[in-house]
Parts: sequence; structure tokens; C-alpha cells
Amino acid sequence: MATPEIFALNAETGQITLKLAKGLYPMDAVYGAAYVLIDQAYVLLDKDSDGNVLVHVSSKEEKKAEKDLEKLAGTFANEALSQVLRAKIMKAHKNRLEAIVSQAVAGSVGITGGTDFSLDVLDDEDDDLDFLDDPLGIAVPWEEKFKGAASEERPDTREGAGTQKNQPGPPDSGGFQPVKPEGPADS
Repeated sequence: MATPEIFALNAETGQITLKLAKGLYPMDAVYGAAYVLIDQAYVLLDKDSDGNVLVHVSSKEEKKAEKDLEKLAGTFANEALSQVLRAKIMKAHKNRLEAIVSQAVAGSVGITGGTDFSLDVLDDEDDDLDFLDDPLGIAVPWEEKFKGAASEERPDTREGAGTQKNQPGPPDSGGFQPVKPEGPADS
């Protein structure tokens, strides 16, 4: 397998041109590698008369050392190889990935188990329930649910405990001044 060839290098303009042999990398891999480098460099893709892909990588800085440009070219080549491998893995495991995604989507819709992922499963639910039905007793008001328990638990709510009801509360913090019914308080 041929490696990407450095076709041209200009350190003053900060540009390097790689020549990828025809058929070396799929164009999707070249596009993916170019996308990864867009934060570091400008990437322009072209073809020569033989059908080879020319990748013009221009540094975003004006002047760049030759070593740095070669490193940028190596980064592009490595990323292109990574994109090829990623595509092969996706192709090899396509059925597994589709099964996992379809089960995840079906689970989010509420369909569990089985392989029937159509929405017809939802039609079998009981539609005779009314919004006022409360089989779990969730909508029972608190007063009705605990009407006998409140007087048994709290001693201040028992009959004959009137002396405890009139005890003063915590002292005022000093910042609050209540308004009298006839108007604002005089300062």
C-alpha cells in the first residue's frame, strides 16, 4: 500500500500538498480527515489528471516550519486511515448496531421485549380508563387520608391543650414591620 506522498511544501506560505494514490482512501475517509483538521488548518481537495487526490493543507498561521507542516500532513494521513478503519468496523457490525439502536428507540417509546417494534403494540392498551379513576389512591386529599391521625400525633391539636396554642412564637428578627390595617406604620 502506498503512503501519501508530499507533492509540494512551501514553509513561507504555510502550505503543504499531499498526493493520495487513486483508490488508496475512499473519499468519505478523505472528507472525514479534512473535517478533523479544520480547526488547525485550511484544507482544499482536488484531483490531478491521473485521478489521484491532491490535498492542499494550509496552516492558519502565515509562516510555519517545514517540520510542523510535515507533522500536519502526518496527522491528516493518520486521520484518513482512522476514518477507513471506522468505516470498516461500521460495515462489519451494521446489523448489531441497528438492533441496538432499534431496541433503544423502542424502549423509549415504551415497547418492551420481543422483536415487533411497530406502534400497533400500543393499540392493545385499555382505553376505558378515565382521568378521574384513581386505583392507587394517589389523588386522595391529605385531610381525608390523615384526618384521625393528626389529633393523635400532635399534642397541641388535642382538646384541652388551649394553653399551648397561645404560646408566643419566635421573636421578630427586627427587619419586618407589619402594616396596620388602616395604613402604613409610622417610622
